[in-house]
Amino acid sequence: MTRGTTKPFDQKLHDENDPEGRKIVMDAFAQMGVPLTENPDKRKIDLLGEEYNVEVERRSSRNWNSGKFTYSTVHVLCRKEKYQESGKFVFAVLSHNKKHIGLLGTKKMKHYMADEYVKEIPNRLVPEGEKAFDVPREELHWIRHNGEKWVHVN
Repeated sequence: MTRGTTKPFDQKLHDENDPEGRKIVMDAFAQMGVPLTENPDKRKIDLLGEEYNVEVERRSSRNWNSGKFTYSTVHVLCRKEKYQESGKFVFAVLSHNKKHIGLLGTKKMKHYMADEYVKEIPNRLVPEGEKAFDVPREELHWIRHNGEKWVHVN
């Protein structure tokens, strides 16, 4: 079910962020022993695997470049809710500098897919009407790249 307004597909924005973001997350999962491949259908979930299917969201905010996620909550756009159906969904949020990733799996995500967690999230691309699930940052598993490899933060 779609809740709220969704931004129209922007090929330029996609080309600037998605391929690199997908590769970084694929490398992080591969290092953890979880191989993923790119979904050939670019209009569906980003990465496919036997254990997990992963949707990658790169944050354009320059406020989160190091350390702890800057905000108290992470916004998972309601239009991503459809990916939950597989039962092996992971939402990956990637920092602007590409050195930090927050991961939210199916079990925790299901809890936050309730109306009480839906918030309207104005942003530069959709100034009003876009809805997201408001998930406390503590619910995500955080990893960072230390210059050599991906390490667990929590």
